[in-house]
Amino acid sequence: MIRQLARGLVLTVFFLTSAHASVNSTENKLKKFNNFELLDSNQTEPIGPGFRLKPLVSAQGASIKKLSRGSASSGSNSSTLGSLGSSGSEEFGPPLAHLWAKVISEQSPSRMSSFLQNCENYREVVSEILKKADVPEKFYSLPILLSGYQVHYVSGNRAGIWAITPEVARRYGLRISKNVDERFDPIRSTRVFGKHLKDLHRVFQSWELALTATVTGERRLLSVLMHANKRGFWELLNAGDIEGDAQYRYPLFLASQILAKDPTGFGLEKPMPFSWKSLQVMKVPSGISLRQLALDTGVSLDEIRRLNPHLRSLESPNFSDSYSLWVARK
Repeated sequence: MIRQLARGLVLTVFFLTSAHASVNSTENKLKKFNNFELLDSNQTEPIGPGFRLKPLVSAQGASIKKLSRGSASSGSNSSTLGSLGSSGSEEFGPPLAHLWAKVISEQSPSRMSSFLQNCENYREVVSEILKKADVPEKFYSLPILLSGYQVHYVSGNRAGIWAITPEVARRYGLRISKNVDERFDPIRSTRVFGKHLKDLHRVFQSWELALTATVTGERRLLSVLMHANKRGFWELLNAGDIEGDAQYRYPLFLASQILAKDPTGFGLEKPMPFSWKSLQVMKVPSGISLRQLALDTGVSLDEIRRLNPHLRSLESPNFSDSYSLWVARK
């Protein structure tokens, strides 16, 4: 039995790493496992900002581990991705993530190219905030497939580039009211995401599980770990213990890394370089008209709204005597 399993794994690795296999041939071999199908399936699920993928966990879910292990086949630099997990963890994900990156990019190349440009627009400031939070800077790419880096992204009760829930927002001090939703502030929300992910990493000692817990919640994932008597993300996924949106979060992060590193390799436009303007805080009176503020400060109303997409009205929030807005440093 062990020999048969080992032989099957060797054959799978051979299929995935053959440098001469075409992309279509690789896709067909992966489809034989019924682990992932292209868009010819009616059983796809919506993922992120308008993409569709087939659920990972199936009747042959044991094959997921094989498809998610080792280095990618050919075509992209996904083999440069290392495990972001805890010490001693194996490297999973690149082959599956590479295929996902290809399939997702083909669904709407123009839209994906725009998402990559959005990412480039915020990459510098987001990476710096994550670094200060002691979170791997590579996570800057996650919003590409989470929200398209669209600052006004909304899905259910999640909002902003990091798709943060109201519960997490309030726990970490983001304010939500009829006049403001700070989840739409890329800077404030990135600070919160960094703190939240770092806190989850302290609990789970694994970036894979920490990212998964941003979907399930820490209590539910801790309960899953206790009952399943397993510690690794891919082990839990193989057993069907991680379901729904949670099963996609870490693999999609790997796919976002691949797309960010090599967009032209997937037929996408290379983002134009973007230099983030230094921002400074401008404290303004609560409840002041933004139009009046523009007249008083010489900062255009369009720029105030562009740099503060979390403002829901034409008045500054009325939380205290003053409120801090972002303006370009002169």
